[in-house]
Amino acid sequence: MPDAQCAAEFEREIVPRTPSRAATATDTGEAKPYQNMRGQLRAGVQVVSAPQLFPTPAPLAACMIGMAGIMPGHALLEPSAGTGRILEALDAACPVASLSVTAVELNHALAATLAARFPQARTICRDFLECGEELGTFDRILMNPPFVQTQDIDHIRHALKFLKPGGQLVAICANGPRQAEQLRTHAEESGGIWEPLPAGASANPAQTCMPCC
Repeated sequence: MPDAQCAAEFEREIVPRTPSRAATATDTGEAKPYQNMRGQLRAGVQVVSAPQLFPTPAPLAACMIGMAGIMPGHALLEPSAGTGRILEALDAACPVASLSVTAVELNHALAATLAARFPQARTICRDFLECGEELGTFDRILMNPPFVQTQDIDHIRHALKFLKPGGQLVAICANGPRQAEQLRTHAEESGGIWEPLPAGASANPAQTCMPCC
């Protein structure tokens, strides 16, 4: 089960920007913690304007890696690799060179950067929802998909098609009724968990959770 302190570090940043909670927190004394979280998110990240870009903060990415139980030799998929935050955490815990890693990213600039930063991984520039059986199957899947219009449900359900028997998927998604109906049951029936992230941990107005299937 993820460490609550790690989960509390979680923030989602969407481009183009929407008004942040920090912008309205001055009177309550909450602005400084949110500014610090933003600083953690931006550290070492090249800014790229891309619709539905949600960089994963390093502490949360590390929690995801810990939950996944990744071992050398595993085949691993990151379906919406973005700025590479999850791959960074992965490389720190279990070097990418010791795994068979596939990273899928729709944005050309981000995909090119990922390929340069993680040459040992297979980087595919494509809409993940258009990927088929040619992608292969995987022991572990780590993902932080788009949220708008329940895209997180579509992405996670599609990702499950590529999970090997006995494999494990760790994701971030909205903690809404549709997600609970379509994803939580699967997670719990497969022996996984449905871990809500603390209220206020995300700049996204949606409540978030971390299913582990």
